[in-house]
Amino acid sequence: MNKKDYLIAVFYRPPSKSINQFNEQIENWLQTGHVNSKKNLIIMGDMNIDILERNINPQSESYLNILYTAGLQNGIKEPTREELYADHITSSCIDHINSRINPNQIETMIIKTKIADHYMIGFKLNGIGTETSVTDEKIEVISDRLVGNMIRNTNWNDHLTSNDPTKIYDSIVQKFETIYAKATIKIRNKRDGKTQPWITEHIKDRIKMKDVLWNRLKRQPNNNQLKNEYKNHRNNLTNEIRREKRNHYYNKVKDHIGDAKKTWNAVNEILNVRKKPIQSIIRENFKIGKEEDLNKLCNSFNEHFKTKIEEMNRNISTDELYVPTIETDELDLRNEPHTIIRKIQMNKLHSIVKKLNRTASPGIDNIKPKHIRDHFEYLKRILLHLYNIIIETGKIPTKMKTTLLKPIYKNGQKKDIQNYRPIEGQPTPELIRKMVVLMERLTATQTEEAIR
Repeated sequence: MNKKDYLIAVFYRPPSKSINQFNEQIENWLQTGHVNSKKNLIIMGDMNIDILERNINPQSESYLNILYTAGLQNGIKEPTREELYADHITSSCIDHINSRINPNQIETMIIKTKIADHYMIGFKLNGIGTETSVTDEKIEVISDRLVGNMIRNTNWNDHLTSNDPTKIYDSIVQKFETIYAKATIKIRNKRDGKTQPWITEHIKDRIKMKDVLWNRLKRQPNNNQLKNEYKNHRNNLTNEIRREKRNHYYNKVKDHIGDAKKTWNAVNEILNVRKKPIQSIIRENFKIGKEEDLNKLCNSFNEHFKTKIEEMNRNISTDELYVPTIETDELDLRNEPHTIIRKIQMNKLHSIVKKLNRTASPGIDNIKPKHIRDHFEYLKRILLHLYNIIIETGKIPTKMKTTLLKPIYKNGQKKDIQNYRPIEGQPTPELIRKMVVLMERLTATQTEEAIR
């Protein structure tokens, strides 16, 4: 299936939202250029507009007229929701699949299983090929196993006699680039069909029993005993699912105490808050038509972040901490006041590397922290040599101290650059070097306090 030839849109109308307002919005959307010109269009979702023939009203009729005017045909004509309310079985068709496609190319379906109060709906496209089927989609990933094997079989010690930190660092980067290129593989992009973690096997069995009781009741809708049996089972099942879901998230938040990132991820999952990638936020709120527009926007962010960083630097006492300005091209450690950086020992370097966050993003050199941490035994000699040569010469390779700044939206108007803050991505070797310097400063401070 050629995905460029089809536009598939999914809608949800909350029951509390005005149907007239929804109809107006969907009509306007259908009249936009890229939608109106799309020959193969599919609109589906939970519209909460009943279009069963016996339940048609002016609002649902207006909804259908809007679709028909746009050339869309409804593919779901049977009830998608059936439930027992006030001792009566009610039916409605509020989940829709509307398409502007040759009827021979699409098959719609209703999966009549009472997992929830709605039945599931779906469609199948016929005779359009499978050359780029979702199930066959593959993505490129770096195999950690292959990376580990190649790190073990690579000669890392060919620059142990060099006194040029830039050459040593560049050699390390080039070797990692080669390893990552060779360790990149294509895997199937799995769309697993796993249920939610709180849906236990016991709950699945009870859902099946709910289906059985429902089918019995539909055959004997006036049987009061079956009505009571079904209602009790349905209500108990609903309470059990809610209880299991509540316990699942309670334990998840409890297990992540102390890890702010995982805690907030759990909270957002509970609230069903899906964070948009920063690329999407910027694309939606800043006009980027040409490459010149992108360069102009990048420069605007750079100037904003530069101002913020310089403000922070002015607020830090240079008597307490040496802070180089962001214009500095060469950073000479020998100029740092109050601190004599001694050559680092292997045991101290190892203790620092063990503290690296395995899941942290790499910097501009793309060296992943987990690969240095997991395979330190094979990298330790060249890393120790690199840091001691930097300490000896006072020179840090330019690329190694280059930080990637990524804009992160804070709050307020998303179109205002002032409402973004920078988050930095440092090369892993530089991150380790800074931890080395920090450890030496702490040691020197403790020694001075002891002498006093």
